[in-house]
Amino acid sequence: MNINPNLSPLLILLAFALYGLVHSFTASLILKEKTRQVFGIIADRYYRIFYILFAILSFIPVYALVYWLPDRSWYSLSAPWSILFNLIRFISAVLILISAAQTGLMQFIGFSQALGSVEKDQLNINGLNKFMRHPIYTFTNTFFWFSPTMSQNTAAFYLAITLYSIIGAIYEERKLVEEYGQAYIDYQAETPMLIPFLKKKA
Repeated sequence: MNINPNLSPLLILLAFALYGLVHSFTASLILKEKTRQVFGIIADRYYRIFYILFAILSFIPVYALVYWLPDRSWYSLSAPWSILFNLIRFISAVLILISAAQTGLMQFIGFSQALGSVEKDQLNINGLNKFMRHPIYTFTNTFFWFSPTMSQNTAAFYLAITLYSIIGAIYEERKLVEEYGQAYIDYQAETPMLIPFLKKKA
């Protein structure tokens, strides 16, 4: 199949948009409630882990498009810039793991729910959450954008990641406000969403 290379970024963005819609629907409170009505306590225990597995498996074909579609290289950095960029990526990866651990890694991937050991959490505003409300999204973006190589396809993919992070954070915060109420509203007023030390204007 011959595809115009100029169309590759658009196809990647469209595929990611479809992934985002499906991912948001499976994360919705409405679907969770419907699943709970059908499966009862089993849904509470296993929904999260199946949600994570589905998100990973459905993400694979979207990511594959970056390499499958015709591409054009933009740049490939050499030392010392490539070393600096890879160092930033390594630090970002470490901070992603720290953020996930502070969130509760076992609960994040659904194992705690499956074991039936989850209680209602208090709002976590410690660790990296003191500086930004969504550190995992922030450091995921720095990990991708500081790649020492860039092409039109990877740029489109990274742009999709950034847009998804922003939209996903907004969507997620609606649920967090519903769950934590005024405590989360106060947290929003005091702490930037994605960029640390970016004070909200009064």
